Amino acid sequence: MHEQVAALVPRSSTVIFTVCVNGYFLCDLTAPRWLRYSEWHGYDFLRVRTRNKTITGIATPAWDRIFLAQQLLTQKGYQQVMHVDGDSAVLAWETSLEAYFHNRTGPFAEAPGDTFMYLSQDRGRFGAYHPTKNDFARGIALSGTVSGPNNFAMFVMRNRPITLEMLQHLIRQSQRVGRAFQKWPAEQGVLNAWLGQNCSVNRRRAGAPDCVYAQAAYGSFQRFISVGNLPASKAHEFVNLTIPKLNSTLRLFRDEGVFMLHTPAMSMFTSFLMQTFINLDALFPIGTAASPS
Repeated sequence: MHEQVAALVPRSSTVIFTVCVNGYFLCDLTAPRWLRYSEWHGYDFLRVRTRNKTITGIATPAWDRIFLAQQLLTQKGYQQVMHVDGDSAVLAWETSLEAYFHNRTGPFAEAPGDTFMYLSQDRGRFGAYHPTKNDFARGIALSGTVSGPNNFAMFVMRNRPITLEMLQHLIRQSQRVGRAFQKWPAEQGVLNAWLGQNCSVNRRRAGAPDCVYAQAAYGSFQRFISVGNLPASKAHEFVNLTIPKLNSTLRLFRDEGVFMLHTPAMSMFTSFLMQTFINLDALFPIGTAASPS
């Protein structure tokens, strides 16, 4: 077991965790907000700072969330596990996960009661990893797709037999040798292939009543902040983007009901990313002018 998981004392049936290894600087801004969100709603929180290769084997760091989710479910007994990327932050902090999932006008309104996992639709179908015909044959990717349609940066998994079956499949695939296969977004491709071959989206499928996952339309459960939704016409303008313009975008996202902000498209702009999370925390401080849902 990972040493930080071993040291965790469950006080809730739900845990939110983030993996921030190699001194990932953004976590110093984002993890405290996720911690406050967790405390506000009575969840446990875990920030993982180190890797344990005796557990992960040859898997690259992108696969760590899979091993940790499995341990949190099987060895710590959590009934609900949420993973969030280190470059993300909650916007709708007043809303608990339970309230968000059961909101009749929300993105998961059609999800049945036996849903075992909640995900966001990916923004695009294709990523950096282009599988071979052999990969398609081995179930690493679905024919005609590369890394979509589900994004694996944020997920909520429930403690079900089907969840553990899926995680075990991902863990087995993580040990396949091959530099190209281990590159991002290999673990997302494997997840999508497994879901496509075994499960139905948002509805029960005949013969698979225990394998139903819920997918939120992109932009509702999470939304990227990038060139396409900021008031700047060229990439270099981000570094000089004024605070009022940035704040207006953050307010717009929150007003539209976006649950959390995600910033992978802006990884080149360090100062912009830092300013974004500082502003978000100042605009929407957790624990003020609201009560837990």
